[in-house]
Formats: sequence, C-alpha cells, structure tokens
Amino acid sequence: MIKNSNVMAVFSDTGEMDGTLRPEEGVYLLDTKVVEKLKVKVNPDRRSVQINKETGSDYLRIWELSGFDGDEYEILVEKVFRTSPNAVKIEIDVRNLKDKPVDFLLESVIDYTCTDIFEIRQAISHGVPFEAKDTPKKTKSTENGIDCVSDFLKIHAHHNCPEYLKERLEGRQSWKGTFEITAEIYFQKKSGFAKIFQNHPIPKLYLQTQSRGKLRKLLQQSVEDLNLLLLSTKFGPVPAAGTPWFSTIFGRDLLIFSIQCLDRFPELVRNILEALSFLQAARSDSSKEMEPGKIIHEMRTGELNLSGQLPFALYYGSIDATPLYLLTMHAYWKATGDHEFVTAHVENILRAFQWIHQHGDLDGDGYLEYQSRSALQNQGWKDSSRSVVRKDGSFPKGPIALAEVQAYLYGAINAMIDFERHFHLGLDASKLQDQALNLKVRFNRDFWLEDEEYFALALDGEKHTVDSITSNPAHGLLTGIIEEEKAEKLVKRLFSKDMFSGWGVRTMSNKMKAYNPFSYHNGSVWPHDNSLIIKGLLRYGYVEEARELARALLNAAEFFNYRLPELYSGSEGPHPLPYPVSCSPQLWAAGSAFVIADALEKY
Repeated sequence: MIKNSNVMAVFSDTGEMDGTLRPEEGVYLLDTKVVEKLKVKVNPDRRSVQINKETGSDYLRIWELSGFDGDEYEILVEKVFRTSPNAVKIEIDVRNLKDKPVDFLLESVIDYTCTDIFEIRQAISHGVPFEAKDTPKKTKSTENGIDCVSDFLKIHAHHNCPEYLKERLEGRQSWKGTFEITAEIYFQKKSGFAKIFQNHPIPKLYLQTQSRGKLRKLLQQSVEDLNLLLLSTKFGPVPAAGTPWFSTIFGRDLLIFSIQCLDRFPELVRNILEALSFLQAARSDSSKEMEPGKIIHEMRTGELNLSGQLPFALYYGSIDATPLYLLTMHAYWKATGDHEFVTAHVENILRAFQWIHQHGDLDGDGYLEYQSRSALQNQGWKDSSRSVVRKDGSFPKGPIALAEVQAYLYGAINAMIDFERHFHLGLDASKLQDQALNLKVRFNRDFWLEDEEYFALALDGEKHTVDSITSNPAHGLLTGIIEEEKAEKLVKRLFSKDMFSGWGVRTMSNKMKAYNPFSYHNGSVWPHDNSLIIKGLLRYGYVEEARELARALLNAAEFFNYRLPELYSGSEGPHPLPYPVSCSPQLWAAGSAFVIADALEKY
C-alpha cells in the first residue's frame, strides 16, 4: 500500500490490483474507491518472475525478469508506481538483457468503480449492520475513465495508459514509458468537507535522531508511516488514523498522537488542533451523538455517510475526545508558548469545557459518562461492543463512567485552571481547584477495588463498579489523579503475570472470564495504550518500570519489521503473535515510538 495526501493505492504482493478478488485492493480518493483493477504487464503470455520489491510511503518499485527461453531471461522490467495528491503515476523501464533484438508487448487493464469504502468492508461498520441503498448518482464510463456525480460528491478519473503497446528493442537497448491515472474528488461547495480537504502536495516529515540499533529503526519506520498517513487539509497536513480502513480524521486518535509526539512535531499538533476546532459541534443531533462544544470522533466522505445511510459523515460518539482536546491544547501551549494560538481558540476551549458540564455529566454526579444513542455502544477508546464487561463476564447497564475518562477530566480541569490564570476566561479558579480535588478524592474512593488492590474499569448506571482488571485505570497516571499509595499498588499489578505478557501490558488481566489474548480489547496488547502508561509511570517516578515497558515494546517491534501494529496478541511466548486484521500502519501505534525513545534515552 502507498499513499500521498488523499490518494491511497492498495496493491497485491505482485504489484497489481484486483478488487473483485481481494476487496481492499484498489485506488482510493479518501473514502471512495475509484479504481478496482489495475494490471500493467510486459509480455503477459510469457514466463516472468518477480526478483525484488521496494516500498516507500508513496511509491512501490518492482523488478521482474521476463521472457525465459529455457536458459536465460531476455528482459528486465522495472515498474514504479507513485502516488501524488491527485494521481497514481506508472513508470515502466524495459531493458533488453541480450545482444540481439527482442520484441515485447506492454498490456494494461484498468477498471474503474465508484464504491464507498464501507461497502468494501462487507457492509459492516463499527458493528452497525446496514444494507446499502442506491443513491441518485450518475456514472458515465468512457474508454479511459469514469465520471460519477451525485447530490453529495463528484468524482472524475481517467488514464493515458495504452491497452496494448508493441515495441522492438535492439541489443542491450532500453525503453521507458510513463503513464498516469488521474483522480479528483469534489464535494458540495457549501459542504464542510469541501472546506477541509485539499489536493496540495505535502512536504515530508524528517526526524533528526542520534538513536542507534533497534530504536533507530523503529523511529525511522514510524516517521515513514507518519508520512504515509498524512492528509492534505486547509489547515496543513493532518494525519489519518490508520490504513486502509481509517484513512480519515479521528478526534481521539489525533489527540493521543499529539500527546505522544508534541515535542517532536509541534506544527503538526497545531494543525490537528485547528482541524478539530473547526469541526467542533455547534448544534445537537442525537443520530450523530452531536452536542454543542463536543469534539468530533470521526468524519467520513463516502456516499453512504454523506447520504445519511450511515451516521459517520460527522460523528461525535466519543466520551473522551473533548477532555483530551483540552489536555492537548494546554500541553501544546506549555510546550511552545504559542499564546496567540490559544487566544484565537478561547471560544473553542470554553465551549469544550461547557460541554463537559452541560452534556458530558449525564446525572450530575461529577463524572463523565456516556449512554449510546446511535451507532457506537461503547464510546471510550475501547469501543468494541464487548469491551466493557464485569469480572464474571456480564455486561453492565449505562450510563458508563470509564476510569481513564475521569483521569482525562481531571487533567482537563487543571488545564482550565491554568488557562484561567493566564487568559482570564471568566471562570472561578478556586471553584475549579475544589472541583479537581473533589474529583480526585471521589475517584480514588469509588473506583478502588479493595480485594484486587486495583481500580475498576468503570462505574455503571447505578454507580456499581465494573470490576474487570484492565489497562484503562493506568491512564490515571498520565494526569496525576491517582493517589501515591494506590499508584504503587497499581504499578505492581501492571507488571504481574496476569497483566504483563512480556511484550507489553495487556488490555485485560488473563484472570478475567472475558479474557482472550486474540480479542480486540479484552486481552490484546496495544502499543499506544502502553505508551500512555509509560508516560504516566515517568510522571510518578517509576523510571525503571517505564523503561522495562518501553524495552518490551521495542523488542516486540523487531518481530513486526519495526512497524508497530495497532495491536497484537496478549499471549506469552518467544515472540509476539500478530492480530489478524490489525491496522498497519496506524497513527497512535507509530506515535508510540517517540514515547519509547523518550523513556529509553531521556531517563
């Protein structure tokens, strides 16, 4: 897979595409597949063999030998596919290896489509089943392209590749050709999408590092992955959450990534905060979990969502993105001293904080809670349908107050205290201090499981503990909500055999009934989850433990060619086992590399 800006190309191992056989293969413009089949072959009827392949974030290079005559190959073929903000360029170099003339045939097959990425994902999205209905769109196919027009978007794609091309090469002679598939997407002029996404070239990010060995390889791969994930927006480059299925803006993912990499890519964090401020909700819509001041969870640009068949065009079903926005805004300001930026976003900051009090606390008890009203049943970072479960395997009734969300809330309140002191927002700083202290005292009382000497995953709608032992409460170390004595016990449990696999902290203890090392959220290891734990351990002074966890992730990365995946199995063993459909590359997994480096090199 290669990507540049808002164009993504997913290939087979042989450098072809056949979306009819492997649905994910194809060329995409944001959330719409525009090319389903792409085959460019030299001498398709003669024996050939791939001898090498090289991939970068925006190019795929393949070398093939062709024309075997029983003794030797006649031709060396080098094919290079490059993505640009609105095209896939195909470069062909054919070299005659012999000293006598050789004929060759270049053949290309390109089939177009106009298909929403959610249809490609087998009509299931986030556990929300649906049947795609035809929308009023007109699709016109030409000999070398396609035009697709609906009430929501317009797509134009075409190519200049010859269907057949015969050439004769003299001895040792070479032939070169360059072709292009151009694809452009347009939204309604009044649409927010038209105001956000642009087809501008994106300068590559570079990281100067003195790191050596495994750590250097991990950092280099993570920066390469980050370059691949970047989208072109009016605010500048903003990274997508992951490929191929999440190549779009996700609020929570962007904010956690910002926390991971702020000191290395502050301008990127600024872009992220600009984009999320622009997308901050201004009205209420229960079908989209939208309320004034709330920070977006996810945005989608395909026909199914734009037409309303799915709710994810602008979807706000996240309980944690809004406090994380305040945390990140504050961290950006403290790291950069960009007083002017914060001043320009004071209204966004106040609206986010107002959402917490007016909408986020559903029963007025001082905790942030969610109760699903549309698509996502669970709305913390573990948003799969079975992720909030008790020790005995039963499922609680909401509203649900997650442990880590209260930690983010505590950090957000303290951020607002600091903002008030410096920007005079009109808030009562002493009242905010009392609120933060009260939250900390109540959290350490209400979430604590005395028999486990650990914190509960959540409180249910009746304020009973959801008593599974999970990684969630460890995020409390990140913001300082956990009392010192309880922090010591929590850290001890994190490194016990039921929580620590040797390759990272599991999302769930292997003593729980719901534990499965190959589940999405109930026993797997997520690098970003561990990276936040590392930052929290360092905050509380547990330096050796933080370094041990960082080394575990670094050692795991070696088995994934230094590209940390979204998640991997929580099973023990001589090497970490992959999770079958993990996103790779994935944004906050790539961001984990910078936290690992900090723990191993700065402490």
